[in-house]
Amino acid sequence: MKRQLISIGFIGIILLSIITGCKIQSIDQYHKASEKNNIEDKLEVNADESVEADAEIDRQDAEKDLEINEEQQEENQQKRETKKIQNSESEKLLTIDKKDGSVNGENDRNKNSASNNTGQKSSKPSMDNNNRKYVTLTIRCDTILNNRDKLDPRLNSEQFIPSDGIILKKTKFELKDNESVFDILVKATRKYRIHMEYQGASNNQYNSVYIQGINNIYEFSCGELSGWMYNVNGNYPNIGADKYILKDGDNIEWRYTCDLGRDLGVTWIK
Repeated sequence: MKRQLISIGFIGIILLSIITGCKIQSIDQYHKASEKNNIEDKLEVNADESVEADAEIDRQDAEKDLEINEEQQEENQQKRETKKIQNSESEKLLTIDKKDGSVNGENDRNKNSASNNTGQKSSKPSMDNNNRKYVTLTIRCDTILNNRDKLDPRLNSEQFIPSDGIILKKTKFELKDNESVFDILVKATRKYRIHMEYQGASNNQYNSVYIQGINNIYEFSCGELSGWMYNVNGNYPNIGADKYILKDGDNIEWRYTCDLGRDLGVTWIK
């Protein structure tokens, strides 16, 4: 009896062990299956998200394509409208030409006439050139060459007394309305950087400009009777240089005298 119980107990233990081992194996399999299921679920979720992202990108691309198509359509429409306008203008011009076939010919004749007139004008001197006036001016001190004994020694140099006595050779200047001998002298000395000093009209008893020195040669630089005088066309006027109004073609000379004008042939001075 005891043996039977022991046998039965041993068999029960074996059965229990077998049963317990199966349960443990089933649990491991369960965990593995769960993990596998989780991984598959995650993959499915990622796949769904990827599909949604791709769908969103496709939707955005489709919207962009639609916008581009709309812009292209608008641009094409503008081009068509512009072409219509150009065609309309061309038709109008064509209609005008058909109504009056002489329009273009007349316009061409007018253009040719204007062109010919322009060519003729260019071949002739302009009115401005015809209306311009000119005078000439010379500055000389050659009388000093024969009176060097009276000359201030500081001026005895080619810098002040040129060897030919000509400070400014005969030079042409444009003459404006109401310009005087003095005005032309100012132009000349400024243009050619020639020293010139004068006394204003309000500073002397003659109420006219008085030329004191040119090229550093002053009154009394070559004797007690020396100084500057001017003549116009060979005549020495008895008025100040600012009072003598010039006319077209006048020839002005500023000359230095060492003998109160007598060495220049002036007769009105006694």
